[in-house]
Amino acid sequence: MYCVNCGKEIQAEARFCPYCGASQQQAERQAPPQQEPGGQTPPQQTYSPAPSGGVPYELVLKAFTLICAAVFLIRSLATGFSSLRNLFFLVQFFNLYNILTTLLLAVSALAGLWMVLVLVLTALRRTSSNTGSLFFGAAAGGALILVIYVLRILMTLIFFHHFPTQFLPYILGVLVCVGGLYGILCLMDEAPALNSLLQNAAGNFSAIFAAVSDGIKDIREKQASRAEAAPDSGCSAPDNGGYSAPGGAYGAPNNSYAAPGAQRVQTDRSLVMYILLSIVTCGIYSWYFIYSLARDVNIMCRDDGQKTGGLLAFILLSIVTCGIYALYWEYSLGNRLAANAPRFGLNFQENGTTVLLWYLVGAFLCGIGPYVAMYILIKNSNALGAAYNRSMGF
Repeated sequence: MYCVNCGKEIQAEARFCPYCGASQQQAERQAPPQQEPGGQTPPQQTYSPAPSGGVPYELVLKAFTLICAAVFLIRSLATGFSSLRNLFFLVQFFNLYNILTTLLLAVSALAGLWMVLVLVLTALRRTSSNTGSLFFGAAAGGALILVIYVLRILMTLIFFHHFPTQFLPYILGVLVCVGGLYGILCLMDEAPALNSLLQNAAGNFSAIFAAVSDGIKDIREKQASRAEAAPDSGCSAPDNGGYSAPGGAYGAPNNSYAAPGAQRVQTDRSLVMYILLSIVTCGIYSWYFIYSLARDVNIMCRDDGQKTGGLLAFILLSIVTCGIYALYWEYSLGNRLAANAPRFGLNFQENGTTVLLWYLVGAFLCGIGPYVAMYILIKNSNALGAAYNRSMGF
């Protein structure tokens, strides 16, 4: 059965689409009755309103799994560093407890990375055929982590004769992750039968690795399609005396040819990827993000006579001014994007003042203000970049 609104495959008995939340009951009532060969009209199936009210459980599942994946990633990195640190302790304190602790920390870090992989696949690559396998992978990884914590609790009781309560929040977190994942799948009527998960463990792992392979293949295909879509430098039109279209309409296409010497700017920046990659790289990606954003803005707005400071200036001046320059950098960048938008046929409601207010005042709103400010900069730079690329013929 397919949803009448978004066209995605759903359960035959579903009353609401788990992807878009559209009611299938109304569609059934509006659909004309189909007659059987004998001329008789089959009885129409009636549906009662869904108690969920059309909640988009697919979005809830994606948000829940991505949040859990981020938490497991942070914990796995911390556990991995602790394992490496214990290796140095073994030189001075070579005993059974330190050896076992180092091994358990290393296994726990690997199990946490496995959980990150499975949860990300559940959010981005889940299908009706591999849902059970992905849940099996999450349950197996969670069970391994629980076993490790139980062993560490027993070791602490044996060697130090006290109960380590600091492990309890981590155990609870694993139970919440796996239990919450199964609960959401139950609400979507896609939860696998628990008694059948262990019957085909090898097949479940194969399905997980197949999902990884398909994801890598899709990424390669997208990269290949982008490379094929990129204009050939030998097909550029002759120089027309400037990059702008006739009449100074910057946002108009330039006859489908890239202007000589023009550079394509990035238009697919994402706040979610900015946060996740910054966490994964321990903040290194945030520096690259500043560098690439300043570079693209200087390319798009090169005719306004201004210049956005690059990464080196951002780091040095932020250190000298105790972080004040970083606020000024975002403020001036927001103003520059808003000032150049009309040249490309755009109009941004947010400017540098909006960004600065979100950064300062919004920081007291559970700390989300700086992320909203960064989202505004990303959104406006993506829109301006798309208009700039069109004006350059890309």
